[in-house]
Amino acid sequence: MLDVLRQPAPKMSVWDKVRRRLQGMRRRREIESSISKLSATAVVTRLEGFGGLFELPLSNNMTHRLLMGGYESKQQLLLSAAVDSGDHVIDVGANLGLFSVMCAAIVGKDGKVLAAEPVPQMLNILRSNIARNKLENVIVFAGAVTNTRQTCEIHTVEGGEEYSSLQSIAHPDRPEGKEVKIAVPGIPLDELVEQHGLRPAIIKVDTEGAEGLVFSGAKQTLTRDRPIVLSELDDRLLKGFDWSSGKVVELFQSCKYRVLDQATQKVLSPACNYFVGDILAIPEEAA
Repeated sequence: MLDVLRQPAPKMSVWDKVRRRLQGMRRRREIESSISKLSATAVVTRLEGFGGLFELPLSNNMTHRLLMGGYESKQQLLLSAAVDSGDHVIDVGANLGLFSVMCAAIVGKDGKVLAAEPVPQMLNILRSNIARNKLENVIVFAGAVTNTRQTCEIHTVEGGEEYSSLQSIAHPDRPEGKEVKIAVPGIPLDELVEQHGLRPAIIKVDTEGAEGLVFSGAKQTLTRDRPIVLSELDDRLLKGFDWSSGKVVELFQSCKYRVLDQATQKVLSPACNYFVGDILAIPEEAA
């Protein structure tokens, strides 16, 4: 009996966690009624906030937050308000394709979305979600957006693919598990924009600390096309790339942008020495 008690409890799946949290709640019935398919590895469900039908892997902790609702709700509102029919949109760190699918539906047949994702597990689901929503205006780049053309090494861990990084994973919420390193191509954003004939109106970036590399490889696009930029910035992660939030703000200012804290709408300066959150970078002439 003591041996049995010493055994670790079976690991709950994401779906088991959701069921436990929602027991007896109306939200459980809403979620269950929206699910069109449930397998041993994934659930396919409609996410109204993102305007589409999505495959969500049950091994990934992000699925729990998505099924509970409210995931990235501010980003949803900002992008849905900023993106117009016919726009070109770039989604760097597209992950499962939540924002790529949402924006592709808004821009329509006259617009384009470039979805960049380096993690193979997420890349497969991204492509599946694009096909599932019958979108023909999404270009997928299977690699990392960087400052120079190079071969990169992406670090990832099962169940926490959204925390994958071009350095050893530093995010405090990363799940336990062995990191796997995968070689992927790296291309500057300016080069991708020219290659696909894009003139982006909106760029969304979430690269777990590599944002400085993304923007330093996008100066031509920022200067010429003047897109609005929504990005995550986290000084805890940026420092691994020898960047900081202040250095990113300085880069944007050199391109004649104002940088705001999305949460407070306060203007950030290069003197900023610690920031964890989301920024909104707006061309000075539009601010």
